[in-house]
Amino acid sequence: MEKPVATPVGPRVLTSNRGEEEYSLDIIFVHGLRGHRENSWTDTAAKVFWPRDLLPEIMGTARVISWGYDANVANFLSVASQASVFGHAKTLLADLADQRLDCPVR
Repeated sequence: MEKPVATPVGPRVLTSNRGEEEYSLDIIFVHGLRGHRENSWTDTAAKVFWPRDLLPEIMGTARVISWGYDANVANFLSVASQASVFGHAKTLLADLADQRLDCPVR
């Protein structure tokens, strides 16, 4: 039996080709229940992770971040997430505050 792949949690900055001060806004992708930080936004046939591969072309001044959390509300082989939506929201806000420390004007 294969070991389940851990859900990637926390922020992943997808655009890093500029200095922090050059971004005019942040776009944050947050997946839904049973979702995944990267897979929810990926076209597997084309192998395109569109927030990283397509969005920067049309939103060049935006810093794009995908944020993941343990969204397994029910799981047959492992323990389901015990965190509440409120708990996930607090974690998201704390992670975003950490990401913005380098650029307080945004």
